[in-house]
Amino acid sequence: MPAPRATRAYRERVVHVGARLGGAARPFTAGAVALAVFGTLMLLLELEDPSTNVYWTGRPVQGVVDRGIIYYFVGGEQYTIDVAGRWGPASPEPTTVYVDPGDPSHALRDRALRWFDLLAVAVWPVASALLLVWGQLVRRKRARDRERLPSRLRAPLRGVSRAP
Repeated sequence: MPAPRATRAYRERVVHVGARLGGAARPFTAGAVALAVFGTLMLLLELEDPSTNVYWTGRPVQGVVDRGIIYYFVGGEQYTIDVAGRWGPASPEPTTVYVDPGDPSHALRDRALRWFDLLAVAVWPVASALLLVWGQLVRRKRARDRERLPSRLRAPLRGVSRAP
């Protein structure tokens, strides 16, 4: 026995519900999920990178930059970092150094661009995903509000003329 054919009203209702559940929201949702996953992975990579994780796990120590060499003390012992190839002050200048607690000879100089690096690599995808989700929620609320209006007050669809 063949399956009964769906009535027109049933099909319209299913299409309407399907459009409300997914429809135009799918690209926004997929984009938000992709950006959130990408941002989370980049954040984890940034935090686990052995060359920069001293910024997050190390302790700050005061040091002095003099002619391309940073001098700092940990536990009464002096350590140095050679930064001769980089621009540095001609006279001694105080600076902050982040020292690895397990190996005081491994340290990184504090720099303002480290926060920009974190923002550029990890935070913008997550912020973009949140912005997409927020935009989609606003869009859905407006669509719900539009459905509650009487049909004579609803804005006409673009390219579709109203029958009198």
